[in-house]
This record gives sequence, structure tokens and C-alpha cells, in this order.
Amino acid sequence: MKRACAAVALAACACGGCRPEHPAPADASTSTNSAPPAIGSVGPSAQVHPPGGCRAIALDGDVRVDVAPVAIQAELAPDAWLSLDRGARLVAKDTRTTRETTFLGPARVRACADRREESWLAAGSFESAVGAGETPGAEEWIVTPLALVRYAAAKLRVDVRPKDTTVTLGSGVAFVWLAEGARVASRTGSPVAGNSGDDDWKRLNDGTMTVAATVASPASDVTAARAAVDGCYRLAERTRDLTTALLSSKPGTGTGNGTDAGADSSTLARQVETRRFARAACAVAALRVGALASSEDRSALSARLGEAVAAWSALPVSSRQ
Repeated sequence: MKRACAAVALAACACGGCRPEHPAPADASTSTNSAPPAIGSVGPSAQVHPPGGCRAIALDGDVRVDVAPVAIQAELAPDAWLSLDRGARLVAKDTRTTRETTFLGPARVRACADRREESWLAAGSFESAVGAGETPGAEEWIVTPLALVRYAAAKLRVDVRPKDTTVTLGSGVAFVWLAEGARVASRTGSPVAGNSGDDDWKRLNDGTMTVAATVASPASDVTAARAAVDGCYRLAERTRDLTTALLSSKPGTGTGNGTDAGADSSTLARQVETRRFARAACAVAALRVGALASSEDRSALSARLGEAVAAWSALPVSSRQ
């Protein structure tokens, strides 16, 4: 049983569960925004947010939270949607890691969503800053309606438009995961042999990748939002099942079925990979749900989304003594 519990703990850490920028789930009622909470903020029990978050260290043009203008050096609420007018620019600095990210208008964004190294980009442009707060193993995740982009240390730009999203890589390495209703429309740069074991993560070493929508309006369409939530739910259930299998494994045998110890490592690898996919799928789903015009649609889908996030992020209690 100790091996199984250690394996589950390792699986959680592998996806950021043991890092302070990935807080434990908190109750959805703690959100002060009409959009659904970030993927780490929906769960079975309320938790206090850890210290950290983003500060506006540079501002040009009109940047607002609802109708209130953002001031220079202001703390940016981790659940706040920011609106940038055309020509506006906001540089946000993570107060804990010192990573800097830039948003360009017209845009609708969330910086340091739930105090994670995570940016939500419903519309507009994102730019990274090389050498600012990058630490080994720590990744920035950029959530868009059509794709999720992750990188550790890279110079890149992400442009989100109504029907497509373009990722432009200047240096470093980035990975792109396609959401429900998305496809790679075009790609430039040097070819990449394989995807380092993650077939669903498209690796970029240079050049650009444009991801296009296969539906009319993925950022505001209720059908696209529902499809994203359903995809999130499926991956979350699969993650929970794999986590349960790890917790149920018999010491010294690998699994509860008495197979060799290699089965534990295989299950652990699949759990880590699936948990990362679930986190990505649920983040994109939350962004799409938050863009819906109807509060009734948002409420119904947010409830299902909350169940899914709890399923992939929580550790079930083992029935073994």
C-alpha cells in the first residue's frame, strides 16, 4: 500500500500538484466572477488561496476589470477577467516566481489564473519574456478557446482570433494541445520527429502553428462549450479510475490482480499523462463556458465542470486497510 500511495503522490507532483503555484481545490462559491473558476479552484472543499499572484508592472492604454481601470503596480485578482482596448498593453509579473507575461489588446484575459503560472486568453495576444522568473520544471500554461500552450523557457507569442489561434515560437520549446473542435490548419518551421512520447502534445522547436476551429464560434458557442466540458469529464473520469487503481494495488505484486511490479509503473505513467490531459481539457472548457452569453447555460455547464475538476484533482480514499 505504501508503494501505491507514493506512486499517487508522485503522480500529483508530476502535474504540479505539489508545487505552491498549483493550489488545492477550492469551492466554486469562492469565485467573485460570473465566469467559472479556474481548474484548480473547483472541488469538494474550500481552501484559502496561497500567497502570490500577479502585479501590473507596465501599462499602456485602457486596461480594465469590469468598468474599473487597472492601475500601475496594482495586484491583479486571480479570478478577474481583464479587458484591454485596441493598442493597450499590460505586463504582469508573478509576485512569487517573478515570471513576466505581456498581453496586447484588444483582448480579454486572466493573468496568473488562481495564482498559478497560467494565463487565460479568450481574445487578443500574449507574449512571453525570456529570462524572467523561469525555473527548472516550472511551466507557464496559456489557455485559449482552441488550444493549450505550455512552455518552461521560451520566447513565444500567441494570437487568439475568433476562428483561429496562432502560436509563434522565436526560441526555446513549446507544446500545443488541441481542444475539442480544433485542428492544425498550418505549420511552419523545422520538422519534429515524434512528440517525446506525448502524441497529443504537438511540439514546436521554431516557426508557427495555426489552430483553426471546426465549429463556427468556439469562444461563445454553447455547443462547443458543451463538447469541451464533455471531453474534460471523460478525461477526468479516466484519471480518477487510474488513481484508484494505483491506490488499490497490492504491495509487492504491482496490481491487485497479482501481476508483476511493472504494472504499477505503467499505470503510474498513464495516470500522469491522463491527468495532464484532463487539466488541459478542463481549463479550455472553463474558458469556453466563461465566454457564454447566457448565465443559465454557464450555470448548468459550470456544475458539470466542477464535478470533472474534482474527479481529476482529488485523491480518492483507498478501500484497503
